[in-house]
Amino acid sequence: MIKLMPDFKLHLGSLRFWLTLSAAAAFTIGAIRASAAFPAVKIISPVASQVITGSQVTVNLSVQSFQLGQGHIHLWLDQTSPTPASAIKTTSKMYTFDHVKPGSHLLRVELVNNDHSSLSPPATATVSFTTHAPTSAARQSSVFMLSIVAFLLVVAALLLVSRQVKTIPRSGKSAQKLAHKPAKRK
Repeated sequence: MIKLMPDFKLHLGSLRFWLTLSAAAAFTIGAIRASAAFPAVKIISPVASQVITGSQVTVNLSVQSFQLGQGHIHLWLDQTSPTPASAIKTTSKMYTFDHVKPGSHLLRVELVNNDHSSLSPPATATVSFTTHAPTSAARQSSVFMLSIVAFLLVVAALLLVSRQVKTIPRSGKSAQKLAHKPAKRK
């Protein structure tokens, strides 16, 4: 006998104790297996409330207990009434949206069967984020880089021209012939 509290005695040899312990263990193991068996999708990026500069948004997903190819992913960006027909369909865990306008956005993703039907229970995830146009500093940096490239192109063109000028003969017999050639008379 183990005395846990002054008025409570627990008999480790009792049948009721072992049945209760076994039932709790079976329930816990069953719950763990059940949660692992259901397919799930998680949005790795963008994260909630993230501010993205620019017009490209790259989505990274995590998929559990689901084989892409035997089903696929539907993505919706800023759609108030998402349908299978309006979804972007992919079997990749990464997708990039181009030309995303500045502002607040809602991304919704769902794992679906190959016939575009939802799983049972549905495996979905959503995230809200914001995009901004590049700042003036970023634009100035782009202008600066373009200026450097233009300068380098001008320098390269001048070097090329100076090498061609150096190849024109200036001495020797051919230069003397040009210098002492009598002018034509009319």
